[in-house]
Amino acid sequence: MLKYIIVIIVALAGATLIAVPLSLQQAEKQVTPPTTTTSATPATELNHYPKITLIYPIGGEVLSGAVTIRWDITDSDGDPVIVIVAVTDDPFPTCATCPPQEWHYLIVNASDKGSLVWDTSSVPNGEYVLMIEAYDGKDLSRAYSDWFIIKNG
Repeated sequence: MLKYIIVIIVALAGATLIAVPLSLQQAEKQVTPPTTTTSATPATELNHYPKITLIYPIGGEVLSGAVTIRWDITDSDGDPVIVIVAVTDDPFPTCATCPPQEWHYLIVNASDKGSLVWDTSSVPNGEYVLMIEAYDGKDLSRAYSDWFIIKNG
């Protein structure tokens, strides 16, 4: 009885499959039967993404001066969460296939406090979108506001 080993050859035009016959003795040397072991370690549990609820601003507001940005982040696994808050005036802030957006970072890698006082005069007047990222050490979540206006002086 002959066994076959499959060899994959990758060429510029694509991949080619070739079946090469082996004698039974060669095939047995190529394949090591799996061993059965037991483990006291439980299977790795699935991690859940942090859930972000943006409280303020959500969009449509006209902001000036010092503004308190507010959010709520929950992680059903109880993992500590690191937060990034940023704003942009890019017309396509959530487009994954668009060129990189210019984000003005307000906080980076901060522990979750649920709020941030932001001096809106740190950016020019105009229309902006707020982004909050939450990272639990395994998964990253993002939440975006709708457009709001910064109007200082």
